[in-house]
Amino acid sequence: MASEAEEAAAAKPRGGRLCVICNAQRAALKRPKTLEQVCFLFYLSILSFVFVSESLC
Repeated sequence: MASEAEEAAAAKPRGGRLCVICNAQRAALKRPKTLEQVCFLFYLSILSFVFVSESLC
């Protein structure tokens, strides 16, 4: 039981908050519109989705 808590603590990256979408990588940016903290990979995917959806309209 104590070893499970130690393993969980060791699995978390240190030094910063985690991405609210993937909960795996450290957050790199805060989205200005929603103030969500996201990692760089998901920020690029959100940005490309918005760009493509606006260009199709």
